[in-house]
Amino acid sequence: MENETKDWELNPHLYLQDDDGNFVLKKDGTPKKKAGRPQTTTEKAIKAARATVGRKQRNIQKLEAKLNNARQSFKKQKETIQKQNAAKDPVKTAKMEVAKQQVLLKKANKALQAAQASGEGDIDTLEQAIASTQQALDAAEAELQKAEGANS
Repeated sequence: MENETKDWELNPHLYLQDDDGNFVLKKDGTPKKKAGRPQTTTEKAIKAARATVGRKQRNIQKLEAKLNNARQSFKKQKETIQKQNAAKDPVKTAKMEVAKQQVLLKKANKALQAAQASGEGDIDTLEQAIASTQQALDAAEAELQKAEGANS
């Protein structure tokens, strides 16, 4: 029985110690345990931290999805209002069409540059798309000039 190691020797962190690092003793001469609930082990703390991080990541993903949905809804409403306003004014309609074709042309050019840089993709099809978009842009600009000329 004397060869057995005592609990305070195996787990000294569970027992009260004074400023000098000596155990605080009870009346019977054994060390006094710390009061209160024992602290969590490092494994439990790591597991809890991982769970918290995972939960926060899921919350962030949900919030990002909500934000993207709100942005799309806002964009659709804005476009609808612009179309309604533009329907009343042919110049605005023509300007919107020119702006739309310019954006499409920029996107097509970026796609072509990316395909040429990587060497992947159907470059001929992209060049044809750029040519057709350029034609549509030219037509939209001509329509705009015609609409502006009619209002003058």
